[in-house]
Amino acid sequence: MQLLKVKPVFSHLKVPKILFFFMGLVAVYSQEPKPDPFGLMKQGNLNIEGFSYPLFFSNEEHSSFLINYDLSEELDVLLEGFHDTYIVSNRFRTALLGRYYLTEKLYLLSGMELEREAKKDGRAPLSPRIGIVSGAGYEVQENFFLEARANIQFNDSKMGSFGEPLIPTPALYSLGGKFKF
Repeated sequence: MQLLKVKPVFSHLKVPKILFFFMGLVAVYSQEPKPDPFGLMKQGNLNIEGFSYPLFFSNEEHSSFLINYDLSEELDVLLEGFHDTYIVSNRFRTALLGRYYLTEKLYLLSGMELEREAKKDGRAPLSPRIGIVSGAGYEVQENFFLEARANIQFNDSKMGSFGEPLIPTPALYSLGGKFKF
């Protein structure tokens, strides 16, 4: 007598993939474009962008802004800001950067970044994290770019990167991208 092996309809690997796909669809279709009735977001050489994630289960919120000013065809000045609320602290990170286009789509960037925190439990915050940022990016399409960055901390702050309080980060290397829709 031979036993038949029956494959389950949903294997343990398929379920997370299906859930990830549907959660991604919810995230994509839940974003609403913000109207700009006065035309303030793009005026001549100045471009202003902003974004905010919804509140999560633990009341965490993550938002950012970007102010971009074109000095010439090849050179831009950027002011970036990121505000993150976590369970025990709030973080604000800002960077003043120069972006130089080597080609129409490939660019180099460099500047300084400052990160501060405010503790929610009344304890004194750690000293701010100050670093030098450098990197390169590539604009794949008008609404999609990829970027590699290095942030080298030059002060003696014990604050870690991205809200991590337990692991001080004297250097941070990141690879990221942005898809605008």
